[in-house]
Amino acid sequence: DLIRDRRVEGVILLSGDVHLGEVLRSPAGCLAPYPINEITSSGMTHSASASFPGIALEVLKRFSPNPFSLGMHLDVNYGTVDFDWDGPSPVVTLSVRDREGRAALQRRVSIADLKFPEEGAQVDPQGDCTEEAQLPWWHRCRFCIILFSGFVLAALVASWALAWVLAGLKRVAFASRGTERARKKRN
Repeated sequence: DLIRDRRVEGVILLSGDVHLGEVLRSPAGCLAPYPINEITSSGMTHSASASFPGIALEVLKRFSPNPFSLGMHLDVNYGTVDFDWDGPSPVVTLSVRDREGRAALQRRVSIADLKFPEEGAQVDPQGDCTEEAQLPWWHRCRFCIILFSGFVLAALVASWALAWVLAGLKRVAFASRGTERARKKRN
């Protein structure tokens, strides 16, 4: 509401401390009358890929709850914001870069697109404006639900395997007792 109420133009959000890189874009008409772009970068020395199992990260990438995400980079990364003032309309390039400095995720944003429309002009949303907080709980929490379900399934499989091994050892123990009793009877 602050952006709308104060008619703040040119907003680009920078964030971090989530151990991954991400580029997000809210369509015009959702959070503001123009698209709001965000770059999230953290993990110059540590990352999600070093902290979590690969399967959990694949689930995170595929089932991330943020509907405005344009992509995630889960390895060590840093972000850059480059301004190109040449040409008829200046451009901002938001990049999440990998360990070698290559752009893993990138979005070019024209500064001309980050302005309010003419006074009185109607701005209709140009896409899905559902914010994460407005999603149903099971949709917001789907990453955790899938991850938890995976752990429960792994625990059940491990329990079943352990029970199978113990049952096999028990049979071997009973079989060897029977063989020993038979030897004693023969002697």
